Parts: sequence; structure tokens; C-alpha cells
Amino acid sequence: MTIGDFTDRESAILDALLSTFAPPSADRAVAGEALRTALQRLAPHRVAKIRALLGMLDGPFLTFALSGRWRSFASLDLRARERVLLAMADSPVAQLRTGFQLFKRLCAFVTYAATDKAGANPLWPSIGYPGPRSDVRTASDILVVAEPTGDIDCDVVVVGSGAGGSVAAALFAQAGRRVVVLEAGPAPDSIASLQREADAFGSLYLESGLCATEDLSISVLAGSCIGGGTTVNWCTSLRLTDKVAQQWCKASGNIDFGSSLAQPYEVVSERIGIATTHVHNENNAVLLRGASSLGWPHSEIPRNASQCDDGCGYCGFGCAYGNKRSTALTYLRDAVAAGAVIVAGARVDRVIIENGRATGVEAVHADGR
Repeated sequence: MTIGDFTDRESAILDALLSTFAPPSADRAVAGEALRTALQRLAPHRVAKIRALLGMLDGPFLTFALSGRWRSFASLDLRARERVLLAMADSPVAQLRTGFQLFKRLCAFVTYAATDKAGANPLWPSIGYPGPRSDVRTASDILVVAEPTGDIDCDVVVVGSGAGGSVAAALFAQAGRRVVVLEAGPAPDSIASLQREADAFGSLYLESGLCATEDLSISVLAGSCIGGGTTVNWCTSLRLTDKVAQQWCKASGNIDFGSSLAQPYEVVSERIGIATTHVHNENNAVLLRGASSLGWPHSEIPRNASQCDDGCGYCGFGCAYGNKRSTALTYLRDAVAAGAVIVAGARVDRVIIENGRATGVEAVHADGR
């Protein structure tokens, strides 16, 4: 298969990697299409790093050193490819270890997340995954999202609608300022209602869920939609510990990250409905029984989903039931009620600086405007 702008040789290596990581019962065609889509969504500098890694696998010297054969990775048989990948995983060369982790994550994700036209995946029954539930409500927009036709005049531009931007937008709007919130991602409702991993990651996460540190060694899961990370997080709402607050205070030059946050914590906790739950799904119930039997200390975590007693497990795809008190259901609603305008699909490319002051931003809408 030819993948995006990758060469035929690079595409052959990607195909061989997918065939090596995917179980025999996987739908390789569907996974391959998902891989193609995922790579097309990556930022150019990510693609450049992947191409460099593919170039290393295409070099006969590397494959001989790892498998004992003077051939490109794409032409090796399954056992030889497995030996190469296992050698990469334990290699003293950091770039090879990084490459193994990257390709493993990418191939495993598309293999288990991609669905066919019927919305199914042949691997789901073997891992006990039921797929989307049947009780999902009909998708409905929870916020009024503007469709701008040109310049917008305002007092405050808030870039991003996640945990930070939404609170700022609400407070500025309630103070009487004309506020515009620009969000690069889409409104989440229609995606959340599908309860499909591939759709959620492809639409609601930064770089389609493939964002990583510069060396690609650590994945960075960040929301890129209305509500940002609060839309796709797992509701866990922990306060900064005293120990970490002291470390941050020292590192920052004595900024108070401890007692000064006490009152804001209370305000935010009340607005997003933080509470603990005593109803647990079986996954967590097993952990609780095990901790109790071992005498290990344990407690329920505070969550911003006080109305959810189901624990259905689809939080990472956006809540299809409206139980998670994300910023889209709280602070962004407050902002809109106070007159703020929210624009989805608006990627900010530049902050305009004039005479040392920020006077505006330039953004590109998803439709090209």
C-alpha cells in the first residue's frame, strides 16, 4: 500500500511493521487504511522523524546486524522481522528503542481501534471488548458555536477552550468584556455519541492522539476539541499535593502554589461538581477487594462526574451521556451566557504584536477561511 506522501519502499516497511504487530485474526485492510489516515494527520516534523526511522529499517546493514540477513526489513519473513523488532526494543541505541515503541503503539492502536463499515473489529470479542453501547442518547450540540465570516472585534481573545481557557473566558465575560474563544478542534458531541476509539482519537485529540515528546519516546494525550482535556479525561480531579506545591514554589522563585490555591480549588470544585463515588465497576471493584485483602490503604478518587454511577469506561471518547462536568457543560456555558462567542475549528497561527503589546491574533478556520 502507498501511504500518504511516503515512498513505495517506506510504505512497504510500514505494511511489514503492521503485519508483524497485528494478530493473525486482525483485519489488515481496515487497519492499513486506519494507519494511512493516522499518518496523514501527523504534523510534518513528526512525519520527518518517522521517515528517518523507516530509513534505518530500510538499510541492509541494520537488518543484518539485527537479524543476520542482508535484506530490507520489508523483505524479511515474520520470524526475522520479530527478531529485528525485539533487538530494537533492547538496543543500546536510543533512537532504535524509540522507534520500537513508536511503531508498536501506532500499529497496535490502529489494529484494535479501527472498525469496518459495519462498525466492528474482529479482535474485540477475543479481548472481551463490547464496542459501543446501545443506550447512547442522540447527539446534540451543548453550546452555541459561532460561524464567523470575517474579522471579529473583541476585548479578549482566549486561545483554547480547555481547563484554563474556559475559566478565563467565563471570568472575563462575566466582568463585562467582549470575549471570543478560539478552539482548534471541533465540537465533541457527535463524535462522543459514536463511542469509537478511532473516531474519538482522530477528531478530539491533539495530533489524533499521536502527539509525543520531541524524541517520540513518550506519548502525550491532550484534548483538541471544545472543552479540551476536560472533554476526554477520565474525570479524576486531584488537587496538588503539599509536597509538589513546595517543590514548585522553590523552583519558581517562591510563587505560592499551596495555600493561595485553597479558595480557587473550592470554587472550581463546586462548579464542576467534584465528588467521590462509592459505586464501582468490576475493574475497580477487583482493585478495591485486592487492596483490602492485602491491608493496603485505598480511597475513592474525587471525580467531576457526580451524576455518573455507571462507570461505563468510555470517558476517554467524550461522555455521550452528559454526566461528565467538562468545561463545555460548565465554564464555557457560563461564558456564552455572559455574551462570549465560541468558534470551533479555528487554529491560531500568530499573535499580532504592535509596539510591544498583543493587539490580536490570526486564525485559520477548518474550512480554509
